[in-house]
Amino acid sequence: MALELKKLMSPQGAAAYYFIVLVLSYFIIAGFVQDPATGFIIGQAPEQRCSPWPECRDSGGEVSPTAQCEDHLDNDGDGKCDYAWKKGYCSDGSILGDSDCASRSDNTEERACSAETCNGIDDNCDGVVDDGNICSRTYYCDLDSDGYAGTNQTGTCNVYGCTPAGCINTQGNDCNDADAATNPGINECYYQDGVDNNCNGEVDECAATLCKELFPGTNDPSADRVNVVWVGLDFADKQAFITRAKQAVDPNSDFNTLRPGLLEMEVYKDNKGKFNFWYIDKLFVGQPEPYGGFTNSEAYSYCTGLSNTYREFLSTKWYRSYAYFGGNAFISLTYDEAYWPFAFEHEFQHQLPGLADEYTGTTDDRPRTPNCANDYAQAQQWWGNKVGQVGSDGFPVGYYGGCAYVANNYRPTQFNVMSVRAARNPAGELVLGNLGLINELHVANYLTRYSGSTGGSGSALIVELEGDGANIESYKTVSTKAANFQNPVGKKDGKYSLTINAGGKKFGQEFDIEEIVIVDDFDENHTNARTIVTPKKTITVIVPLGNSRFDPATGTLTLPEQARVPFEIVVAKKATN
Repeated sequence: MALELKKLMSPQGAAAYYFIVLVLSYFIIAGFVQDPATGFIIGQAPEQRCSPWPECRDSGGEVSPTAQCEDHLDNDGDGKCDYAWKKGYCSDGSILGDSDCASRSDNTEERACSAETCNGIDDNCDGVVDDGNICSRTYYCDLDSDGYAGTNQTGTCNVYGCTPAGCINTQGNDCNDADAATNPGINECYYQDGVDNNCNGEVDECAATLCKELFPGTNDPSADRVNVVWVGLDFADKQAFITRAKQAVDPNSDFNTLRPGLLEMEVYKDNKGKFNFWYIDKLFVGQPEPYGGFTNSEAYSYCTGLSNTYREFLSTKWYRSYAYFGGNAFISLTYDEAYWPFAFEHEFQHQLPGLADEYTGTTDDRPRTPNCANDYAQAQQWWGNKVGQVGSDGFPVGYYGGCAYVANNYRPTQFNVMSVRAARNPAGELVLGNLGLINELHVANYLTRYSGSTGGSGSALIVELEGDGANIESYKTVSTKAANFQNPVGKKDGKYSLTINAGGKKFGQEFDIEEIVIVDDFDENHTNARTIVTPKKTITVIVPLGNSRFDPATGTLTLPEQARVPFEIVVAKKATN
């Protein structure tokens, strides 16, 4: 022994001894020495062995984090459970790491007992999760998927997290959760339909504020008049839009344009009292239409409740202006600055009185009464008794070749607004905004259907028809509803008639099963002008009822001198002489 000690105490032995002690100490301190009794590493606090950072080894020394760290058992025999490193409280009230093991899913840190709430945890440490009916929840769902929960309770539940997806536990604010077009985010002005669409307790509140008179103090919404509504598309400045609309109408030559406005044309000058001119006090971003123009569907929701309405979509973008016979017009402002109102005046004659184009340039032959005859004999029949007479523009009536796009058709006047924007009459005077005698007579006759006077509200029946567009016999009535416009409904022109027979009285309206669009070309050669005819699958006919009323509840008419009576609807081709 002494010899061994001597050897160990020799300089070489001492160095070896201290080296062994140093290495052993390192492994103990670093935690890499295994306890043969437990299989766990020596020098690590037992409650920290099963934390995210140290290795865990089973009794055989194998790394086994799942078996040893996450089984929530006292594997190392120290009387404490896994997860002791959390130093919090178990859901049953015991401290994590003591002999009462906590739930493996309990991730709460530093939490003491508290009042029970609906959260899936035993807050009050009484051993029961969410007791005391704490999870009784009323919920409100978004039944119409418009992003707003309804005001009516959808259901209740009693388990933590049981509120269905898309539902909330407080009352919603969607006043009609069965209709996606009704919720607090809706622009009420978009839907002028007699419904509180934005759930604010008011109905159609924007109608009065956004539909304004173009010339204040001149309109009468209850009068029997034509209502012209101006819509501004892609304008940067609202006042610029309003000024353009005023230039196009210009009732008293107040806007000093080189071309007179619509109401300065002779036949319209004599009928100013039969028009209301409105504008929508809001600018819109135009969307492309199939015929090259720009419109915006929202614009149709303003200035409603007016019958006999024609909308003028005025755009700053370039396209070929066009108009629907009996419908709306789409007018580009990019034409010659000095004469641009001509585009409106021209398109308006398509819209309201239904005049045809009096120029050539394409092969689209569309003769149309009263101003584009198919041949000489037809021209004689239509205006032969007026030949030689001179209109307010100084141009005589005659037979002039070229109308409705082909040279073989005949027009009654050499020059007028349906062909050119300006011309010199036989006296050498430059004539602007003329219509020619035959067209003036036609427009004047057309305007006789409007009295211009206040007539109270105008009762009407809106009849919706559906068919295949090929023949009138295929169209059937799919709906009828009452309409009470602010002014009476004017009579329309069409090839077909809808007649309502009720109690010995008849109410009628004409219509067409084709939609006719005139796409104009105001360039010199008119090479791109055309007519587009499209069959209508769905047709809406507004039938004036005078002093009678439609009762939607009973589906009957109430005549002034009779009680409610049933009625029948007859659709047929209009009789011709």
